[in-house]
Amino acid sequence: MTALATPTFYALNYATSLKLALQQQGSMLQSLVTVGPSVAGFDKAVIVDRIEAGTAQAISGTLQDKVYQNPTTSRLWVQPVSYDYSQTIDHFEALKMLSDPASKWVQASMWAIGRAIDEEINAAMWRATTSGQNAGSTAAFDTTNQRVAVNHDAAGNVGLTVAKLKEARRIFLRNKVDLRSKKLKCVITSMQDKNLLNEAQYINLDYGDKPVLEDGQLKSFLGIDFSHYEDLDNTSTPYRRVPVFTEDAIELRYAETLTTSVNKLTSKRGEPWEVYAMATFGAARTDDKLIVDVLCNEA
Repeated sequence: MTALATPTFYALNYATSLKLALQQQGSMLQSLVTVGPSVAGFDKAVIVDRIEAGTAQAISGTLQDKVYQNPTTSRLWVQPVSYDYSQTIDHFEALKMLSDPASKWVQASMWAIGRAIDEEINAAMWRATTSGQNAGSTAAFDTTNQRVAVNHDAAGNVGLTVAKLKEARRIFLRNKVDLRSKKLKCVITSMQDKNLLNEAQYINLDYGDKPVLEDGQLKSFLGIDFSHYEDLDNTSTPYRRVPVFTEDAIELRYAETLTTSVNKLTSKRGEPWEVYAMATFGAARTDDKLIVDVLCNEA
């Protein structure tokens, strides 16, 4: 029987494999948002100091005094949450699999941390933001101005429609978001994908802006890129909350990036091996004007 390598060798291979796999497959939403610089050892961190738009003053004469403006400013914060995932391996021989990024051990850890990242990003889309000089204020999402009604341009409560996507796009233009430089993204569940594929207007090839499909899945339409995530939030009604947003609408910050270890549990009978992964991160919405809440009926 071939001698096995040392546990240290497997631990290093596992860490490398898991990080690579997490970047490629683990999170469905991380690639859609802004990942800010990591900040170690914080209980909360500033994600953005925002200065609201000012108004230029016309000069109507000579030697006039300057008119100083004090635009509204706000400081937004993100608060990190720690997550971990551990599993035990009964037999030492199973560690041979850990150098393979496709192994079931790597995949289990990858998907566990990836789901936690997605849950944090998803929550940040709608929960109240923390703001103020010392993080003492909160602000709820602006459902008055940044929401498309569930019955928009319809006789009743409907799912995701082309009309709703057009209205979401109109809201961005109303907010003076430059869609030439900012790409719109939309996260949908399987039900919204079905809604759009069922719309005659959507699939009609007579329309100039044709949908982009890859392997039968919706990828792009009306200048909006689509991604699939089955665990989007619902309202209490419940209606599905489908977000249309720009990349900088949500910022993800790491207090500690992915850390992994492989340890022998000598205090346990049979001395099994433990595969362990942990990370600390937080996400927050940077500007309500950069995200639109599209309500969709799934009944």
